[in-house]
Amino acid sequence: MKTLIVFGVVLCATVTLAREGTDPTFDRLAKVDIFAFGGIGYAGMTSPGEKDYRLIFSRTSAEADFERLFLVGNAQARAYALVGLRTLDQKRFTQISQSHRDSPVEVITENGCIVEHQSLGALLKRIASGEFSQYSNTRPSHS
Repeated sequence: MKTLIVFGVVLCATVTLAREGTDPTFDRLAKVDIFAFGGIGYAGMTSPGEKDYRLIFSRTSAEADFERLFLVGNAQARAYALVGLRTLDQKRFTQISQSHRDSPVEVITENGCIVEHQSLGALLKRIASGEFSQYSNTRPSHS
């Protein structure tokens, strides 16, 4: 009986520690399907990726989170990370993006109702030009 109780306590502690180490917002953004800012779809809704981007951007750990997102995220997540880093630390953005300027990695984007596939290199040029800077420095939206 004591062994069963000890096992139960250890199991509960392990589950609690595992939950504390997760970041659902970061995890969702790391696997986001589409890179999109502004209204998308017929109703002009805010994309799930933009919502998570804004939540991460509002954190005190945003710069570190975006650097980590660039390392572990899919292509769409990397694009969001680059937008955040461009705003938070231009020098670091330039360092990270330098080797990706000609990247053929495909990013799925959406603008309004139009879904496109473009290379990370092409999208990086748009990010570097400041095309998405209006979406930084904004508070999370609840739409």
